[in-house]
Amino acid sequence: MVPPPGPCFARPSEAAYRAATGQAIVMTARRLGREFLNSLNFQGALIAFLVLAGALLTPLPSHAASLTLSVPLGDQDFADGQLIVSVAEFEGFSLGEPPPFDAPIGFNGTIPFSASWSFAFDPAEAKGAQLTFGICDHDGAASGDQVASFTIDGVDATAAANAAFNAGGGTQLECNVFSFPVPATATADGSVTIALTLQGPSLIGSPGTVEETAGPGNSAGLDFSTLDVELNQKVQTATPPSAPPVGGIGFEPDIDALTSASPASFGSRIPPGGLVTAVAGVLGVLGVVWYAKRRSVSG
Repeated sequence: MVPPPGPCFARPSEAAYRAATGQAIVMTARRLGREFLNSLNFQGALIAFLVLAGALLTPLPSHAASLTLSVPLGDQDFADGQLIVSVAEFEGFSLGEPPPFDAPIGFNGTIPFSASWSFAFDPAEAKGAQLTFGICDHDGAASGDQVASFTIDGVDATAAANAAFNAGGGTQLECNVFSFPVPATATADGSVTIALTLQGPSLIGSPGTVEETAGPGNSAGLDFSTLDVELNQKVQTATPPSAPPVGGIGFEPDIDALTSASPASFGSRIPPGGLVTAVAGVLGVLGVVWYAKRRSVSG
């Protein structure tokens, strides 16, 4: 088995929303613009255009976009709660993976499981992390606590590990997946080291049973581990270009010129707040003009 490729990003995108917004604005402007704005005098058209331009040119504030950097070690071969037939099955699936995910460690009754592994990443944007690992045959269903020590980058988390191991699962030859929050200070240097040591009593017998054996030893096999690093990146949206000029005095604005930009690029420059202001402003001006025309006709 080949370990998964290096860190991967899950990036949220606003492209689809902005493209749809641009398309809607362009189509609406072309349809309503020809019907209403061509009947306006220059002053009315100029007011409508300035309201729209002012809304679209509203500066876009920076906003935080949460991204997650996933750093994997080993390959997950067994699901949470899955029973393996024997230690040999675990060895077969783990062959070729990086230590300590390549073979069982320890021996029931005499030699306790003890292993450490480390993650490396760019700490510049890290603001938190979540640790996940899978482990088989840890015997957490035996009496007492099976975790002798557990540290996350030097911070003692033994009590949390024992609570998780004792909460369920942990029968003979059972695999379980556990997750723990990583202290914020641990991600500051771009490296997080995990250390885990188990202890007896341990279990023997058929898969899924809870027959205990005495002694300090407890063997187990690490299946995989992943560090999900939460990033905090500031994303500054693009600044809209200068608004197209309105024709000189005595000329009506060119509707085609105002709507000639491609819908996707046009929509990508419009913030949600600016869009609301633009629509409200234009509809307000058109309503005033419509009312004035009604009065002039009825008068």
